[in-house]
Amino acid sequence: MRVAKVTAGGPADKAGIETGDVIVRFGETPVHSVRDYMVGLQNATGDKPVPVQIKRGEKTLTVMVEPTGISHSAH
Repeated sequence: MRVAKVTAGGPADKAGIETGDVIVRFGETPVHSVRDYMVGLQNATGDKPVPVQIKRGEKTLTVMVEPTGISHSAH
């Protein structure tokens, strides 16, 4: 899933994720779609960082995202 925008000061920004990065794994969840990303997000807890694997150009990187402040409510 390609990152369209990173909010300044948000969890992705603090982890070093940049606009244009492609998220390929969120925690234990492989990400092939927005639905996969949402599953990974729902499994994240606010008390520990989650490893997120991204592709940036030809590089594959793993960053740690602090999910604090991420809403888990279903509307």
